[in-house]
Amino acid sequence: GCGAFPVGAGGASSWARRTVLWARLNLLLAVGLLAAGLAWPASASVTGDSRAAMHLAVLGWLTLLLFGLLFELVPSMTGQALGTPWLSLATLVLVECGTLTMAGAFVLPVGAGAIDVWLLPLGAVLVFVGLLAGIINVLTPMVPVWPLPLPGNFILVALGLLLLTAMLGLTFAIAMATSAATAQMQRLVDGGIGYQALAGLGGWLSLAGMGVSYEVVPRWMGLEPVDHRGFCAAVCLLATVGTILAVMTGLVGLWFPSRILAVAGYAGWLAVAAAAVLYLLDMLRFYRHPRPRAGLPDGPAPPGVAATLPAALALGLAPFAARRGH
Repeated sequence: GCGAFPVGAGGASSWARRTVLWARLNLLLAVGLLAAGLAWPASASVTGDSRAAMHLAVLGWLTLLLFGLLFELVPSMTGQALGTPWLSLATLVLVECGTLTMAGAFVLPVGAGAIDVWLLPLGAVLVFVGLLAGIINVLTPMVPVWPLPLPGNFILVALGLLLLTAMLGLTFAIAMATSAATAQMQRLVDGGIGYQALAGLGGWLSLAGMGVSYEVVPRWMGLEPVDHRGFCAAVCLLATVGTILAVMTGLVGLWFPSRILAVAGYAGWLAVAAAAVLYLLDMLRFYRHPRPRAGLPDGPAPPGVAATLPAALALGLAPFAARRGH
């Protein structure tokens, strides 16, 4: 499926295929934990196995899947090559090794020795460096192209929220590994996990999936590329402002609770919900009025169409995940 787009130099297509392949393997691991009855909701409680399955699904599957799509799509969208093949390799290897390390830390019984204390921050460091390599890799072909096409704006904001998510995750992992965490850091861990989930699910995964689908679906349907007007622009603005507002007011409110911050946070949630509705309506509009270009084969939709699933899934899970984090 990755061969649907022309790519720039640097072996983008081959790295996209490898990254998507490993994403599918991580999905199988997460589903295996569910099938064995070890992870929630098959398990009655949220256990270490449940957290392992969640990290395998969100980091190992959805995040690597979207990076694979971006490694393929962004060079095609911008006409520029990715950074270097080494950055693609670093993203795949470090995120994969870090995700497996963190999953192992969650699965190990508490009190298994020093290993269960330091596996989690070690995995978080590996994931953070791998995600940073992926962000730099995707930004490299975007920097020379300004202003970006509107789908590129989705991707740009998504990368910023991914960096915020990774920084919060690294902070949580270090705080959990040390008994000397300050009261302020412990407060962030206790109340901030839900907002990290919102930044990752409602921000990174949803906005990146939207950007991919807005670039690919019109192209596949033979429609004009989306521009800075209409539903697409409204979705981008509402999703960006809403997610940032909900996350930042929530995090600041952990230390400085106030009615103003609470109202601003609810406004952010409403904006995210409105963006989700407009996005789904826009996708329905594309599919109700297709004009396939001559010469396109009948068969499965391209990878970008499949990216609408992570976007819809992430938007649906974000409120639930954020509430469970409290």
